[in-house]
Amino acid sequence: MKNLIYLTICFFTLGISVTQLEITQNNTKPKDLVKNQFTPYSLSISENIPNTISYYDKEEEDQQEYYIKMNLGHYGPGGDDDTLWEPNLAWTCFGCNGKDLSDALTIKGNTVEKTSVVCYDNENQSTDVTKKNFCSNNNIWRSFTFFQDSGENLGHYGPGGDDKTLWEPSLAWTCVDCDGLDLSDAITINGKAVKKGSGICYDTSAQKTDIITKDFCNVTVNTWRSYSLIFK
Repeated sequence: MKNLIYLTICFFTLGISVTQLEITQNNTKPKDLVKNQFTPYSLSISENIPNTISYYDKEEEDQQEYYIKMNLGHYGPGGDDDTLWEPNLAWTCFGCNGKDLSDALTIKGNTVEKTSVVCYDNENQSTDVTKKNFCSNNNIWRSFTFFQDSGENLGHYGPGGDDKTLWEPSLAWTCVDCDGLDLSDAITINGKAVKKGSGICYDTSAQKTDIITKDFCNVTVNTWRSYSLIFK
């Protein structure tokens, strides 16, 4: 009888010890497991974020080089003012942030000229596009940056720039970062900015072009190409 009681107590004590051991192990292992899983995952995220940001920033930067943007108003000389000037002034630019009017390609629908400048009236927060010598000494003037970035071409090499013969050798047009062979890369043609919806109708027999919409180009005998630019 005493032996039976003794054995019962031993088994009961052993059961408590085993249960405590299992509880201790169950409380310890998941912590270690979570810790071991979480640490490398956290480091992996940290290491990937800068690369991801850098990739998308670069992609956005590349895209900005190839579109014409419509803007309303600007932020004064250099785009550095805190107040929006002339909020109803419509202007376009080639891949800019829309703050600095001197980045303009067109203002009020008119293509800017190489010899003109933007004359800023700080007191009235207004501007005038004029010649440099007509800008008052009390005002600030800026030349247009578009002409610093663009290159001028004379003539082109037909649809896609793939012809072996130079077409229209007197035709003046500008582009940015292009090889000067393909007229569809143009930003301006004969001093006028290209327009959304229009394109180039190539007369391959006469080796001439016309700037019109596709509907007015006889595509049966001619070739039509849209501009490679994106309009926003």
